[in-house]
Amino acid sequence: MASDTTPSPQPRPLHYDQDPSRFPLEGGCSCGLIRYAILAAPLMVHDCHCTVCAREGGGTQAINIIIEQAKFRRLPPAKHNTVPLSRADEEAGKAASRCLPELPKPASLGLYPDADGIFKPLVVETPSQSGLYQWIARCPRCFVAVYSEYASGPFVKYVRGGTLDKAWLIGPDVHIFTRSRRDFQGPFQDGKPVFEEFYDRNEVWRADALERWNALLPEIREWQKPVIEKWKEYMASQESDNATS
Repeated sequence: MASDTTPSPQPRPLHYDQDPSRFPLEGGCSCGLIRYAILAAPLMVHDCHCTVCAREGGGTQAINIIIEQAKFRRLPPAKHNTVPLSRADEEAGKAASRCLPELPKPASLGLYPDADGIFKPLVVETPSQSGLYQWIARCPRCFVAVYSEYASGPFVKYVRGGTLDKAWLIGPDVHIFTRSRRDFQGPFQDGKPVFEEFYDRNEVWRADALERWNALLPEIREWQKPVIEKWKEYMASQESDNATS
């Protein structure tokens, strides 16, 4: 009589906000100069298919992990950093180096750490899908985009999920700007909310995440005032240029 070899169903892993053992989560750029730690469960994780995110990363989308500045910490550079390259490698006890053995010394590139031994990222101001600015923090040596800041300013980081050492520990909560999703990617199969553009935060975020977000709003709104004025001036100059061209 043949034995039943049907594998037992695996338990569904806990959502990251129900599993504090995952944190802190470390990550960084390809060369190891810019490192960080996410200290607590993110507010939200976006799978963004907008063309701006695709262009910045040279791919089809970006995983953006939204976390408060107070729960995000920059770390000193990695030395001989080895990590599993996949969940399967981790389960098998395998690891590989994420840092190339021969790289220019930071000082030879005019790069020097702060007193705490941490290097500053190169911050690049670029457009975003919303039409406002975003600021991308890149490694000044390998130029990998590590995180961004948007209209919420320095109070909130949008960490690039692919820069985590163990990226498989954090999955997206929502798929956004799917109007730009490439046809070959096929339909979504994870049951997460899907939006052709953006969404109403109050209808999508967890209650605890909304509470944390609302606590930041007074500082965010004060910071936004000069940024909005700068944006208005820019738009007015664009309209003036168009009218005279």
